[in-house]
Amino acid sequence: MEERVLIQSFSYTFLKLIREKNPDIKLGQIMYAAFGRLEDLDVDFYTVKTNMVSKSFVARARRADKGIFVWVIDKEEELKNMMTYDIDAVITSDLAMTVETLKTEYTQVDEQIVGIEKHTNLAIRE
Repeated sequence: MEERVLIQSFSYTFLKLIREKNPDIKLGQIMYAAFGRLEDLDVDFYTVKTNMVSKSFVARARRADKGIFVWVIDKEEELKNMMTYDIDAVITSDLAMTVETLKTEYTQVDEQIVGIEKHTNLAIRE
């Protein structure tokens, strides 16, 4: 089951507790800002607002071997802009727009990912 579970939180204390209980669960730190040595956080991905995404932030996350989830995408142009970066997922408030844009603009999006529209508001890019 752990391979299908992702937990993200603003509370790093909570995430450390989960890591102690089960190190196989993928953890994400939700952030409003990026200060200090992010690479020292014992998480698998960062969840950041769109205004935090930049080439330097992405490079920093990749050097630390961290995934990047971006929230909250609610406009098509915002989604298209975020897809120009090497991100792993978007969290959206407009699932229909996200799925349609991904189907139209990104041919590498496969049916399994597009099928996610029935289950969640998380659209993942492979």
